[in-house]
Amino acid sequence: MLSTANVLLNWLVPFLLLLSRAGRQSDRCVRLAALSILVGHWLDLFLVAAPPVLPGEPHIGWIELLPVVGATAFFVWMALRTLARHHVVPIRDPYLVESLPALAVEPGHTH
Repeated sequence: MLSTANVLLNWLVPFLLLLSRAGRQSDRCVRLAALSILVGHWLDLFLVAAPPVLPGEPHIGWIELLPVVGATAFFVWMALRTLARHHVVPIRDPYLVESLPALAVEPGHTH
């Protein structure tokens, strides 16, 4: 069961999401493919490490998910804390006014 999910998350889901040109140009599809690969990679590492440590068939429970959730929460907390302390837009940048029209994106248009 977990090995099937491993193949789906690491190969089939990203492949199908990014198969079409529209999928590759869609930020949402690319993010979903990246998330699928990250979760699949974590599952792959779990399947490599779990059999020698856990008796019987490996299963995923709260004790396996807790370190991942904790590390993700810590990363998000540190990123938000850092962004709150520093300016996202540069202050006293002489080229800021020139670069703003280049950053303007038309509604519905993605790069």
